[in-house]
Amino acid sequence: MQPPFVSHPDPVPLDAARAAIASAEPGWVFWNADLKAVDCVVVIEPDPEAAGLGRRALCDALGALGPPQATLSTGGEAVVLNGARVATVGVETSGTVGLLVVRVDVADPDDPDPGLHPDRTTLREEGYEPEVDGVVILGAFLRHLLSHAYRAEKETAL
Repeated sequence: MQPPFVSHPDPVPLDAARAAIASAEPGWVFWNADLKAVDCVVVIEPDPEAAGLGRRALCDALGALGPPQATLSTGGEAVVLNGARVATVGVETSGTVGLLVVRVDVADPDDPDPGLHPDRTTLREEGYEPEVDGVVILGAFLRHLLSHAYRAEKETAL
């Protein structure tokens, strides 16, 4: 039995996913996580609900990892943390597979004045602990995504 996710770490996950699209199967994950951001592409079966499901899974994952006062919501392709965009989740479709494209802004050490950008934020600016790094976020997101996908599949089967 194939595991639910097959990991492919890559410095440019979207390019790698697009290049492998001919042989990629649903469940493949291309990702890169560093101090500034998490970039993740999950190969999925085309589904019009995938982006919303991905945003809900990311909100749940970030909510579980963050401080209790963190307020998460969605708007368009954005995941909003305490009123500012912290992540984006979108879908690209190519033939028989789709790509769930996720980016989470963890920290921006190069930004000397983070308060000057009220429309965007990072996890660090909102009080997330340094232990909540890219790999921890990726793991939590994938667990929540799998859980949400399972529940959605069960609901449509009824």
